[in-house]
Amino acid sequence: MSDCTSGNKKKNQYKISEIISFNRSIRNFINSKSNEELRQIIDSCLNSATIVKNTEGQNFISKLIAEIGVEIHEYIIEKIKTIIVKINTNLLMSYGKILFLVWNEYRIENKNEEIQDLERRVQETYCLGSIKLNPVIAVRVRFLLHYFHDNRDQAEVNNLLVRLYDPIIWRYLSVANWKVRLNSTALFAILFPLIDSSLGQREYKMELDRQYQIFQNLLTDNSSEVRAAAVQSVCRVLTLYWEITPIEKIQELLNIITSKCMSDKSSQCVRIAVISGIDVILNNPFSLTIMSKYLPKICVNLHDVDSEVRYHVALLILKISRIEGMDYSKIISKKQILSRISKEYIIYQIKQSSFYIKNGYYCNYTLNLNKESPNSISEQESVFETLRVARILSELLTPSIFTKKTLKEQIKYCHYFCDQCPIGMVGYFSSLKVGIDESIGKVIADADLLKLAVSLIKTTILSYNKGKLSYEKSKILLISCKEILEIIFYFRRDIESAKSDSINVENERIEVGINFFVNNCTDELVSKVSSDDKLWTSVIQLFSNQSDSFGKHYPKLSNIIVSEFWRIIIRQVKDYLNHSGSLDLRLNVIVPLSIKWGLISETLPGITSGTEDFLSENYDKIDLSRIFVSKDVKLKNQEAGLFCLFSLHSILKFNEARKYFMGNKRLSLLLGSLGKRIIEFYCRSSCEITTNGIVLQRCKELLIFIVNSITEEEGLDNILIMAMESITIANSKNDSPEFLISHFELLTTLMAFVTSGSASNKELIDKISSFDKQMVDFVGKLTDLNLSNEHNKKRIQQGVHIYIFGIRRLIGKSSIESCEVIEKLKLEAEKPVEE
Repeated sequence: MSDCTSGNKKKNQYKISEIISFNRSIRNFINSKSNEELRQIIDSCLNSATIVKNTEGQNFISKLIAEIGVEIHEYIIEKIKTIIVKINTNLLMSYGKILFLVWNEYRIENKNEEIQDLERRVQETYCLGSIKLNPVIAVRVRFLLHYFHDNRDQAEVNNLLVRLYDPIIWRYLSVANWKVRLNSTALFAILFPLIDSSLGQREYKMELDRQYQIFQNLLTDNSSEVRAAAVQSVCRVLTLYWEITPIEKIQELLNIITSKCMSDKSSQCVRIAVISGIDVILNNPFSLTIMSKYLPKICVNLHDVDSEVRYHVALLILKISRIEGMDYSKIISKKQILSRISKEYIIYQIKQSSFYIKNGYYCNYTLNLNKESPNSISEQESVFETLRVARILSELLTPSIFTKKTLKEQIKYCHYFCDQCPIGMVGYFSSLKVGIDESIGKVIADADLLKLAVSLIKTTILSYNKGKLSYEKSKILLISCKEILEIIFYFRRDIESAKSDSINVENERIEVGINFFVNNCTDELVSKVSSDDKLWTSVIQLFSNQSDSFGKHYPKLSNIIVSEFWRIIIRQVKDYLNHSGSLDLRLNVIVPLSIKWGLISETLPGITSGTEDFLSENYDKIDLSRIFVSKDVKLKNQEAGLFCLFSLHSILKFNEARKYFMGNKRLSLLLGSLGKRIIEFYCRSSCEITTNGIVLQRCKELLIFIVNSITEEEGLDNILIMAMESITIANSKNDSPEFLISHFELLTTLMAFVTSGSASNKELIDKISSFDKQMVDFVGKLTDLNLSNEHNKKRIQQGVHIYIFGIRRLIGKSSIESCEVIEKLKLEAEKPVEE
C-alpha cells in the first residue's frame, strides 16, 4: 500500500478484502472502535491510493468520517487540499467522491449541523478555490468536485450546488481579473442552469433568461481566453440541452459564435474554440437541421491565415462528410478542396526550401523524431503543419480514387483531378506521406499506390508521345507519380528501417516493389522521351529520391543522362566564350541523380585535376580523354579548362556531391590541392582569364564548396592563411576594381567559414592577427577605387561586416587589438560616396 500524500510510506493495516467484510457489518465495526481509533483508521486509509480508488474503500472511509462528524471535517478538508497538485485526476476524483458520500450520509441521517459545516468548508476551500486559484490548479479543484457536479440531476444535489455557488459565482463572472473570469466561466458551464428547483415557472424562466444573457456577455469579453472558454461553454450547454432550449436562444447564441467569435482576428484560440464547439454540437443528432444553416459560414475559414484553424476546419468538414444525412458537397466542392490542397502544398514547398537553405537537407520529421533534438523536431513539424491540413482534406478525395475502383477508373479520376486543379492533385499525393490517426483515416496500401503510379507513368508517357496529352498535363501527372514513389521507396522505407526488428522484412518489401516497377516502367519506356523534350526532366525526376539500386536497371537512360550533362556544360563554355549566358535548370536533377547512380564518379579526378591545370595556365596538361566527352566535340586548351571548371562547379553545388567527395580520400586530397591553387590564381592577377567576372565568381564559389567539403581542420586553416597572405600581394598591385572586390569577398567569406571551428587554435589566431594592418589597407584601397560606385561600395561594406563577424568568432570580443582593427575597418568602409 502506498502513501499517496507524501514521500514517506505508511503501512496500511487493512486489505480490501477486510474492508469489504467490515462494510457488511459497518455499524458493529464502528461501535467496536473509539473516535481516536477511527481517526487513525481514516488517516491510514486516506494514505492508500488502492483503498481510496476502490468503491468499497470509499464507502468505508465515508461512513467512518460521517460517524465522527464535525470535529474531523477541518482535518479531512486540509488533508485533501495539500495533495490536490500532487496526485493524478482519477485519484483526485476518488477523494472528491468520498466527500460527496460523506455529505450524502449526513443527508440520509438528517444531520443538519454536520451538513452545514461540511458545505461551509467545501465552499470556502474548494468552491472559491476553483474560482480564485491559478487556472491550472482550478481545473484540478473542479476534478475534485466532479461527483458533486455530476449528480446535479438529483433535486437534493442541485439545491446543494445552488447553496454552494449562488452566493459567490455571479460577481466573479465580471471581476477585473481575467483569470478569475476564466475559471468562473468554465465552472458556470458545468453548473448551468444554476437555479433553485423550488422556484415557480415564471421565476424559473426569468432566471434562465438571465443566465443565457450572461453567456452572451461572456462571448464578447475583453479577454480572448475568456471568450474561448465562453464559446466552449455555450457549445457544451447547447449540446446537452438542445431539445429544451428555446429556438430563439439557440439562434442568438449561434449568431454571436459564428459571426463575432469566428471572425475574431485577434485570437486564433477563439476561432479554434468555435470550430471545436461546433464539432461537439454536431454530436447531438437533433441539432443537424439548424446547424446545416451555419456550417457554410464556419467552413469558409478553411482559408484562415492560421494553419491550426484550417486544420480544425478540415477535421470538421471530414466529420460532416461522415454524418448520415448530411452532404458536405453543399458546403465545399471537390474543386474547392483541391484548390485548398494546392495552396497548402505551395506553402509546404516554400517552407521546405527555406529549411533546405538553412540545414542542407529536406525536412522529413516523421522519420527523425527519435534522432533529432527537440528544437529540430519543432522546426521540422512547422514545415509539415500545412501539409497536415492537406492530409485531412485528402480523406475527402481518397474514396473517389481508391475505394472499390478499377485501375482504369483510378486513372480517369486522376485525369479529372488534374483538369480541375493541377497543383491540387500533386498536393493530394504529397500529403499522403503524412501520418494520420486511424480515427481520421486509413493509410493506403503500398501495393495500391504502386500499381496506380506505374499505370499512370506508362499511360502518360505513351499518350504524350502520341500527342494525346499536353506537356503541362503530362508534367503534373508525372510529378504526382514522383510523390507516390517517394512514399513507397523513401518515406516508409526510412520509417520502417528505424525499427531494427523489421529491417529485413522491409528490405524484402522494397525489393519486390522495385522489381514490379522496373518490369513495368522499363528502360525502353522511360527512354522514349527525348532528352531534347521539355518532359524529359519530369521523367528523370521520377528517380531522384528513390533507391540507389534503380540505376542498374536503366543503362540506356543512364547513358542519356551523362551525355546530356556533358552537352549542357559544353554549351555553357561556348556561351561564355561568345559573351552570352545560359542557365540550364536540368542540372538540378541531372547532377544529384548522376552522383546517386555513380554515373560520373570515374570522371571526377580528371575534372578536378583539369580545373587545377586550367587555373595554373597549364592548358597542355588537360586531358579530356579521361572524361567522357563526345568525339564530335573538339575543345581547345582554354576551352577544355573552362569545361573542367564549369563541370566541377556544377557538381559541387550539390550537397550529395560534396558528401561523395568527403567520403573518398583521393578526391578529398585533390580538392585540398585545388583550394590552394585557387588562392594562387587570385595572387596571379596578370592571368588572362581573371578579367572575366563569371570565372572569378565561379572560382570564388568553387573555393567555398571546397571548404565545405574538407573535414580536416589543418587543411582549412592552411587555406585561410594562404588567403590572408595574398592580401600583401593584392595591396602591391593595381588590378581592376572587379578583381580586387572579388578577391576581398573571397577572403571575408573564407574567414566566416573557417573560423567557426578554430577559436582554440592559438597559432592560427596569431597568424591571422598579423595581417590586421594589411586588411585595413586593403579595405582602404578598395574604398578609394570604388567611391563613385554605390553597388561596389555596398559589396565592400558587406564584406567588412562578414570579416568582422569572423574575427570576433576567432579571437573574441575581449581582444583590444581586435577591437581597434574592427573600428578602423568600419571607418575605411564607411567613407562617403563621391558626388
